[in-house]
Amino acid sequence: MVEGRVEPGYYPEFLIKRILKPKFSFREDLSEDIDCLMYQIHAAGMIIEPLVCRPSSKPGYVEPGPGERRLQAAEKLGLKTVPVIVREMSDAEFDKVRLLENIARKDLSNIEIARILKYMLDNYPEEYPTQEDLAKAFGKTKAWVPQHLRMLELEKDEFTRVNFWTEILSKITEKQAREILSVPREAC
Repeated sequence: MVEGRVEPGYYPEFLIKRILKPKFSFREDLSEDIDCLMYQIHAAGMIIEPLVCRPSSKPGYVEPGPGERRLQAAEKLGLKTVPVIVREMSDAEFDKVRLLENIARKDLSNIEIARILKYMLDNYPEEYPTQEDLAKAFGKTKAWVPQHLRMLELEKDEFTRVNFWTEILSKITEKQAREILSVPREAC
């Protein structure tokens, strides 16, 4: 492995120890169904779909995009290398690709999507000056972003400060969150 900057391209055997941990993980629990993924990788004898990465400012390293769970499964299996595709991407492009991949797989909870949308709005105001701009960028309706963001109100609410609430939030839809939020607090 060259010690300089990793150039864009396909690397069929990239050293796992040269893949940095993501600055912001889009998933609360990366270990969900990791055993099944490990079994699939073991049965195939390899990771079939390469991880998408971008060059890091740290020479010889890359930042992982889509494929965090595959990377975690490979590490648990004791693999030393994984296939990666390295592409140049701005921070906004990189996070957009990560979010699109996770939404396409439909296994992010609605609260995780809400947190990611807030992260995108907070960190990329030039790309997404409004919630509507963010919705358009992801091919969603005008109401999709605010409906999801409203879920974040449930994390701040005194009524919801109980130990099991995080688990409940990970299982409800944004529509169910709206219904909960519509109940007057005096009724609780």
